[in-house]
Parts: sequence; structure tokens; C-alpha cells
Amino acid sequence: MLVSNLYLSVSKRSVDSSVIDHLIDLVDSDLSAAFTDLVYDRTSLHFTSTSVQSLSNTLQRYLEYAETLEPRRGSEDDTAHPAFSNIVDNLSIFQQVEGVDVPRGALEVRGNLAKYIAGVEGVELLEYGFCEGNEYKRLRDVRREKGWFEQGGGGVNAISIGVLNKFITNYNVRVNVERSVAVKCSAKVRKISGQGDVEALTLNYGEGRWEIACNILHGGDGVVGEGGAVWGENEIMRVVRDTLNDEIGEKANEIEVFGYRVGLSEMEHVEKYEAGIGVNEFIDL
Repeated sequence: MLVSNLYLSVSKRSVDSSVIDHLIDLVDSDLSAAFTDLVYDRTSLHFTSTSVQSLSNTLQRYLEYAETLEPRRGSEDDTAHPAFSNIVDNLSIFQQVEGVDVPRGALEVRGNLAKYIAGVEGVELLEYGFCEGNEYKRLRDVRREKGWFEQGGGGVNAISIGVLNKFITNYNVRVNVERSVAVKCSAKVRKISGQGDVEALTLNYGEGRWEIACNILHGGDGVVGEGGAVWGENEIMRVVRDTLNDEIGEKANEIEVFGYRVGLSEMEHVEKYEAGIGVNEFIDL
């Protein structure tokens, strides 16, 4: 099974139900989840398919359609979600492969999209995960190379594509604290696993709020545990709360800490796909 997560960054006027409805009409694969955040001007779309060609066709149609959308506002807005490009932030492709290290099908999808992107004038392709020659690059290393990623606002004309054999769950924790405290929370979260199972960035959410934005890389199971959380979510929340206690003491009890998952867990994708449930039945706008 192939699962892809496509991030779009567009202006507030462009992100609405009519855009989502139009995108659904383009689908050649199952659109299994959609999430829109009007603060960050971002939309996350999850697709599920068992066909390399079907997923390739779907994602290319979305990339083509994204070019017709109104670009995000300029870089003066430091609360905007960081972007690699003006429209398409990031595209990750995950393949569920039992006992196989290199996800060949997902690499085929990446190759098909790379050919399309190569024909788009002025757009750079940035790759992470499995790349040419099976070299593996971490997303955070690509972001570090492009140091402007965390500066917010408008991006440059580049699209990042990641090919992975581990499912990524996007989980964010929002806190109303000083930036320095939020940065320490992110640093502690990154140390949860010595195997690099959690990546974390500190993003400005506006009005004194910051987000510890996390990518949780699973070992392939995506098991849902206590309180409906997948592996890592409860641990991230615990680390954030412990760090707040260490940094601001009793005042930590007065801080609202809000955690949420963007999209679905791996098992939810499998269950929705097997049940034939479409996005219209659980779209989150």
C-alpha cells in the first residue's frame, strides 16, 4: 500500500471547501484525509493507493492544479507556516513494505513526479528519505541546508519530496510561552529517541503562541495506544509538560498545552482504505 501526504500553502482566500471539492474531483487515488489550518495557510492532503501509476497521476494533477491557486502572502508575515515554495511545501511518499528496506514503488512515484517537476520552469526539486543510489537523507538535514525554512513567510520555488519506508505521523503541541521556552521543549522532544524517531521544529503560531511541530517516524506499525494516541504522541506531550515545569515552575500549571494530530495514523489509513471510506465522511476543515 502506498500513502502520500501533500502539503499546500495558499492564501486564506484560496483555502476553503470549494478548493477541497475541486481537488476531490481530480482524484485517481483515494483521498483519505484532509486538514486545513487557516492560521498557517496550509492544507494537508493524504492519499492511499495500491497502484504506482494511479498515485503518480493523482499527485501530478494536484501539482498542476496547485499552480493555478493564489500564492501565499509575502515573507513579512512571520506567523505563516514555513514553506519551501509558494504553493507546494512538501510531498512525502510512504510505502508499506514487509521485510524490504528500500521502497521501490514509492521511488517509482518519486521518479515520475521528478520528470514532471523538471519540466516546470524555475522550480527546484529537493529530496529527502531514499534518494538516488539508495542514499538516505533526513528531512531535518535538508531543512538545515536551507536555513531560511524556519524564517516563515513566503518561500522559494522549490518542492521537497521524501520517499520513506516508515510512516510519518504529524503531531503538533501548541503552547503560550516565551520562544526560548518553546525552543527548549523542541530540543527535549528531539532527544526522545536516539534512533531519530522524532523530528521537531519550533514554529510561531501568533498571539504569543508557539508550536512544537513534530514528525514521528514509526517502525512500520503505527499502533494506537492509550487515549487513542499513536506511538510517540503521549511521550511528546509528557516531555513538553516536564520541560515547562523545569523552565517556569508552578506557572506551568497555568499554561494551556494543546496537542493534535494532522491527518491519520498508519492504522487509520489501512482501516479507511479497507473499509472503502472516502474523505467526505471525515474531512476536517
